[in-house]
Amino acid sequence: MSDGSAMVAVNDGVRLHYETHGSGRPLVLIGGWRMSTPWWRKQVSVLGQQFQVIALDMRGYGESDKSAHGNRVARHAKDVYDVLDQLDLDKVTLVGWSMGASTMMAYAELFGAHRIKSFVMVDQTPRILSDADWQLGLGTGVFPRDQLDGFLAGILKDDTAFLRGFLPSMFTPTNAANLTQDELAWMLEAVQQMPTAHAVAVLDDHISQDWRPVLPTIKVPTLVITGRLSTVFPYQSSLYVAEQIPDARVVVFEESAHLPFYEEPERFNSEVAAFAAE
Repeated sequence: MSDGSAMVAVNDGVRLHYETHGSGRPLVLIGGWRMSTPWWRKQVSVLGQQFQVIALDMRGYGESDKSAHGNRVARHAKDVYDVLDQLDLDKVTLVGWSMGASTMMAYAELFGAHRIKSFVMVDQTPRILSDADWQLGLGTGVFPRDQLDGFLAGILKDDTAFLRGFLPSMFTPTNAANLTQDELAWMLEAVQQMPTAHAVAVLDDHISQDWRPVLPTIKVPTLVITGRLSTVFPYQSSLYVAEQIPDARVVVFEESAHLPFYEEPERFNSEVAAFAAE
């Protein structure tokens, strides 16, 4: 498989876009909610010096087909399964950030360790809704189910306004203040490649899931990476994930929020490369 980009069809006919860099052991990158291949720009060329890096656009993301159906986390997991089979990738290190990590949790539940060597999960809680008994979900307080409809309705009403607030919130305050207009422009353009209604559908499903019972069933070595300064999910949620997976360890990035791979890319690339090479 040579460097470049291509499309691959999954079992329901939807075509997914992917980019390939380098050669060696396969390392597949899955972005967060609406986050397509450009978000991995600080990883692909560096990790491609040691691995065969495949950056994948999930259905509706980036240059992948815009599908009104299948906008669910479990369907995303099936898409990953199909891509690994179609590209004949084996002993894969799967790297998932945010909702991409939830996709990996769904993958483990549905398909076990099929073609998987190891997991890297980046800053994702196993349950987004919070209540009196679980406060490691979205934000830093309680996010109950009765707030869900209003939250999603706000995105549908003015997606651009929501994203202009959400994108900087993934960074530390210092890094958010230092974002250039060019950076914000490509980020906004990249996430808005997914139709808003499709994005809300998959987010609705994502928010409704509880992956806590799945974590102890994960049977592959797992590296959990989190940013201590994240306000999207409290970093303690990633500590919980690492505690629940039998063969897992956690690395906390002290100077990062929800985007350790973007805010501390050299350390991120080094940690992932060392782990994937084990």
